[in-house]
Amino acid sequence: MKKVTILAVLMLSTAATVHAKSPVDNFSATAINAADYATAEAQLRARLARAPGLQQAMLNLAYVYRATGKTVEAAALYTRVLKRPNVQLETTRETPVWSHDLAQRALSTSSQ
Repeated sequence: MKKVTILAVLMLSTAATVHAKSPVDNFSATAINAADYATAEAQLRARLARAPGLQQAMLNLAYVYRATGKTVEAAALYTRVLKRPNVQLETTRETPVWSHDLAQRALSTSSQ
């Protein structure tokens, strides 16, 4: 399994905000952490238009969709993540976090 170098801050309900180590906020963590979901959604949609398979952006956009009540769209993105390779996310936690684990957990909690 491939390891992806990213930072993820685990949020409530098993979602993650993923942000780049560079000064550029490629994955909208700043907007998400500020609950500026409109900005985050626009940034993430633009990022995915340039790189459609980018799991970091998919996971963050799915989180934004869940936070704004767009549960069908969120589920579709989590399902897309599950169809991609399972990648390890660098987080602030000591234990590893995998893209598939996040997506599966989010899907299972949204169906409850």
